[in-house]
Amino acid sequence: MKKFWMMMAALVAMLSICVSASATTFTRLVKCNDENAEYVDTVNSETKTVNSYKIQVRHDANGTSNSYTNHFKAIAVKDRKQKAAKWLKTGGEYPMENARAIITGTAYYLKMRGNTNYNTYEGLEEFVISGYFKVN
Repeated sequence: MKKFWMMMAALVAMLSICVSASATTFTRLVKCNDENAEYVDTVNSETKTVNSYKIQVRHDANGTSNSYTNHFKAIAVKDRKQKAAKWLKTGGEYPMENARAIITGTAYYLKMRGNTNYNTYEGLEEFVISGYFKVN
C-alpha cells in the first residue's frame, strides 16, 4: 500500500509540472526584407491567470542562421492594443514585461516580424518563426 501512495504522489507531481508548463505554440511565415513589414499574428491566444506582469516567449528562425533578434508585440485580445514589445533573441525563453499593462484575466496573442539582418546578410525575404509563449 505504501508503494501505491508513493507512485500516486509521483504521478500527481509529474502532472502538476505538465500543467504548469503549458504553452501556446506558433509557426508563422514572416517578412524580413523591410523594416516596415507587416507584423504577423499568432493564431491562438492565452488568458493570463497568474499576476506576474510578463509573457515568456521562446522562438527560432527556421531556415536561417538563427543569429538575430526578432521583434514581438504582446496584444490584448479585448481591445487589440499593444501591451508590450521587445526584440527577442532566438533559442531561449525570454520575458516581455509591463507591470501596468500585462494583467490577470486578460487574453493575449503575439504579433511578430523578422529582423532585416536576415535580408541584408543572408539574402532572405521571408522565413518561418516557430516557438511558443506562456502568459502564466
